[in-house]
Parts: sequence; structure tokens; C-alpha cells
Amino acid sequence: MRNGWSNHVLISISGSETERFLNIVSFHGLVLYQVRRKPSGIEADVKAKDFLKLCCLRTKADVSIRILEKRGPYFLWKKTRKSRVGICCGILAFAALYVMSLFVWDIDFAGNMRYTDSYLLQFVKNEATNQV
Repeated sequence: MRNGWSNHVLISISGSETERFLNIVSFHGLVLYQVRRKPSGIEADVKAKDFLKLCCLRTKADVSIRILEKRGPYFLWKKTRKSRVGICCGILAFAALYVMSLFVWDIDFAGNMRYTDSYLLQFVKNEATNQV
């Protein structure tokens, strides 16, 4: 469940009917991940899209749900609202750097005393064909 590509919410469930709430959640086909019992109640991970369904079900069991942590690309995007332009420019700069590194623009030999320029160019051509 906890990977970098899924949006999930860490929640705390407290109240007198937590076991009933877990049964209701199971009945409706929702999945709680990494359920842990704490002195104050239960902590669990839930997918972000299922969280709103949990909020509707909590009134049946008279429990309270509190969000402890939000993780995933959507929440990261919302958190970095003010610096989105900087992030987009950084991504574009790295993409441009990567694309530019795919091309060799000019090869120049300077200061060589042992080998001739034609021999070095032939060696580079042979190495390029062996790489591809």
C-alpha cells in the first residue's frame, strides 16, 4: 500500500464502537491497510478515494475519524502550490539537459602528439558503431 505513486491517508479512529465500524467498513468492501490498535483507538491507512466513503459510514458506528497524515503525489502537488513554477522549471531544465546529452555536437582534438587526427576520428567512429 505505501508506495510513492498512490494517494493514501493515515487516519485515527476513536470511539466506543470501533469494532462495529470495522465490520461496517468490511461489509461495504472498503479496505483498511496496516491497522494498528493504539490506546486512543485504531490507526490505519486508507486510499484517498475511499476516505470520503469512510466519513459517510462513521455516523452509523458513532466513531470519530481524524486525519494524521496525507501521502501521495496529489497531496504533494497541493502542498507545493506556491513553488509549482520552480518545480516545473527544474523538471524542464533536467529534461533539456538529458535531451542535450544525447547528442555530441563537436569533436575536436587538440594537443595530440602521438596519434593523427584522422586516426582518432576513425577510432571514435568505430567506438560509436560498437556502442549502437
